[in-house]
Amino acid sequence: MSEQQVTAGTLTLGEGVTINGKINASGRVQVFGTVKGEIEADDVAVGKTGRVEGSLSARNVDIRGEVGETIVAREQIVIRSTAIVTGTVTYQTIQIEGGARIDGHLRRSDTAVPAAPVQPPEPEPGHADQGAV
Repeated sequence: MSEQQVTAGTLTLGEGVTINGKINASGRVQVFGTVKGEIEADDVAVGKTGRVEGSLSARNVDIRGEVGETIVAREQIVIRSTAIVTGTVTYQTIQIEGGARIDGHLRRSDTAVPAAPVQPPEPEPGHADQGAV
């Protein structure tokens, strides 16, 4: 198991950990385990081993693992090549890497937010031993 970096203002749910219920956090939430319920935060990153079975709402969302039900990205969502997304995705701006699996509905939000420049893929958040792909 790789070492996960701890950062102030960040809630990290590690591999093998399951939470049933609602997470409401200011700052960033990183999911490497399983959340069965709702997540609401400023930013949410779902790692390759992460799974969210419920709704997810954040300003920015980065998905490498599995997310199902409802996703609301008030500004930007990035769906990486390893992601599996089911359900309804509402977003302002979206980036989808080749290989990502999406089974659901994509809806652009009517809320006008300036588009952020497209960023190159980053190493998986929170994993110190990950290098560039």
